Amino acid sequence: MSKYVISSSPHLRDNVSTTSIMRDVCIALLPAAVAGVLFFGYRSAIILALSVAAAVLSEWLYCKAAHCRNTIGDFSAVVTGMLLAFVSPVTLPYWGEKNLMIFYVDPDHHKQNEDFTVELEKNHRAESDKIHGFGVMNLKDAPMVPNSMARSMARKRTATNGATVLADQTHALSTAWNLGDCNNKFVLMFVTKEGELVFLRKGVLSDADKEAFYEVLENYK
Repeated sequence: MSKYVISSSPHLRDNVSTTSIMRDVCIALLPAAVAGVLFFGYRSAIILALSVAAAVLSEWLYCKAAHCRNTIGDFSAVVTGMLLAFVSPVTLPYWGEKNLMIFYVDPDHHKQNEDFTVELEKNHRAESDKIHGFGVMNLKDAPMVPNSMARSMARKRTATNGATVLADQTHALSTAWNLGDCNNKFVLMFVTKEGELVFLRKGVLSDADKEAFYEVLENYK
């Protein structure tokens, strides 16, 4: 009777190592990294470098603390850092350079306060070299709106006014700025170039809210 040997997977083996696989992945990601720098400028290169360095350092510290074999040489941390950099925004438009007027909009209720936004745009109430306005779509609170539909809505909007529209798929902005519940709400913010939030309203704007916002605009034009 033949003798059977029972062993754990993998049952098919090759000479390919984790290091060679991860190195190939890094090489495959390089064109995307170069394209990111070309499209978004030097800030994307800085984020890429910092992200990779942070991932490698984190793995080295963990191996040191856990008293296990150092694995930073297998390039897996480098791959993690590169992927993290690819999904990180370079910066908010004109952050620290201009005063920012930010519309944080739930696509489910994108027409909330439409009369206000139309009047604001039509009468050039926010027109100034010192102010930059842009929108952020709150996609996390609109799971029934497909991304393709949300992007189509954004393209139609930007086609008329040339505005920038970003997407927040994970509540990153609302969490970072402690905005609280923004579901089904139009959020209007004004942030100075020093990073101070001087105006915040959520939901339907009252006449008093609109007048208060116009006063803020005048103060920072």
